[in-house]
Amino acid sequence: MSKGVIYTGYNKPKIFEDLNNNTNHKHGTTQKPSKPITLDVEDQQKMAKVGLEMKLLTSEVDAEAEKWDEYAENDIVKRAKAMSSMAYNMYLFTRGDGPLKTTHDLFTQAEFFAEQANKMYKTVREFSYEVPGSAEKSELSAILERIPVHCQQLQVLVKSPTVGKTATFGKVDSVIQETKNLMNEIAKLVTASFVCATKV
Repeated sequence: MSKGVIYTGYNKPKIFEDLNNNTNHKHGTTQKPSKPITLDVEDQQKMAKVGLEMKLLTSEVDAEAEKWDEYAENDIVKRAKAMSSMAYNMYLFTRGDGPLKTTHDLFTQAEFFAEQANKMYKTVREFSYEVPGSAEKSELSAILERIPVHCQQLQVLVKSPTVGKTATFGKVDSVIQETKNLMNEIAKLVTASFVCATKV
């Protein structure tokens, strides 16, 4: 008789006897995470366009953040710069450069990016309470409402399991695309926040 392990809710293994030798059950197993994959040149070329678009957005966010010189210690500025740096690293990944070497690195970075976007959302939402009612405030609020949706979509993509290179490439492509979409909203958010800051 073969022996297996059952994990109870208390994380204490309980040995049992498998009474049916003809079946090949696996007890207490979990799906292994996909292995980190390094993209080859062909994959990188396929993502080059989206990567380049994201690079342009990082430049836009950096330019907007520069307008905030007098608010250099402002949380919105700090978060915008941090997110721009993360997105730039993801762009470099699409070129086979930078600190992100594997798909696992990319997905981890995307997860941090989504977390920063959520924090940015909370920071700007608090700031928006100080802004007097105006068309600019309405625009800021409209942009603000879209941020959590993109954050959630990115987090779902990052956590979705993949098996095999083709599926992993598809996930990388989707994660880069959604990061770009979120970065686009962040760029608009930073601009709108700056406009509103002049009204406070």
